[in-house]
Amino acid sequence: MANVGHIAATSVVLPVWATISKHWTRIQPPSWVWLSVLPSVASLLVRTRSGDGAGSAPVLTADGFLLTSAHEVEGADTAEAAFTDGTTIGSDVIGRDPSFDLAVPRARGAVPALVMLGNAAKLCVG
Repeated sequence: MANVGHIAATSVVLPVWATISKHWTRIQPPSWVWLSVLPSVASLLVRTRSGDGAGSAPVLTADGFLLTSAHEVEGADTAEAAFTDGTTIGSDVIGRDPSFDLAVPRARGAVPALVMLGNAAKLCVG
């Protein structure tokens, strides 16, 4: 275990996120965005005849619609979605558009959290 400042770096991200969120109230570094959406982004495991693949997919709706890249699920009709809380849910690829490189898997069970979408007009450089 290595020390990063006063936070011990471990393989468990969520306790670190809780510690970080207590200390940064006014200035939020770019990693804040990643840590904020982490619980609502699935790690996809895709199995096809030609091999295994992996990708990520944020949860867009409470009924399990995810968004990912079409190339991540190419050749697959199903994928496993794993979340940081330990939940693993099977999903079906219900739509894809290779010309825009987008695909929509749908989880076959309850999803732990929805991704919080922001307003690009409110972004600040730096």
